Formats: sequence, structure tokens, C-alpha cells
Amino acid sequence: MSDYAIGVDLGGTNLRAAAVSREGKLLKKIAGATPVSAGRDAVTDDIVSSIQALRKELGSQSLAGVGVGIPGYILMEKGIVTGAPNLPDFVNYPIRDEIEKRLERK
Repeated sequence: MSDYAIGVDLGGTNLRAAAVSREGKLLKKIAGATPVSAGRDAVTDDIVSSIQALRKELGSQSLAGVGVGIPGYILMEKGIVTGAPNLPDFVNYPIRDEIEKRLERK
């Protein structure tokens, strides 16, 4: 099967995720509300759940990578959110490492 990538778009009110083939074809997308008031752990869990749902849906295809967009400032080399006006709980949060840890557990 062909490779695909997952993109996640985290906003202040919505979370969207999609799987796209190497050729650029949209394979599957999901969307939901962002539970910002529940805290950053709940939001991070939703990001991970979205990634896992897409992976489950695509079965034996090979995941090439995951990209996550967050509204704010991010130290790209470290994967740390340094400022997020719509997501104040995410300031100085190591989002990349947290997502990786939670994906390994599932």
C-alpha cells in the first residue's frame, strides 16, 4: 500500500485531522470541537485520538509522518509551544514530546 501523512489543525474551538496520500489525495478526514476548557491534557488526548482513528481507518498503509499546526509560537527544534493566545495552558508545553509519548502508549 502507499504511504500517507496525517495533518492535524488545532484551533481555539476546533480540531481537524486528515490523512493524505503521497500523491496529495485526501484519504480521510475527521473534525470535532477542541475541549480547551478541559485543559491541555484533554486537548492533547484528542489530538492523539484523532491520529489513532485515522491510522486505524487506513489499516495496513504506511504512515510517513504526522504534522500538527497550533495557533501560536513554537520552538520547532524542540517542539515546545512558547506562546498561544487562544490556548493559554499550552505556553511552554512540549507538545511534540507529549504526543509522541501518548502515541507510544496506545
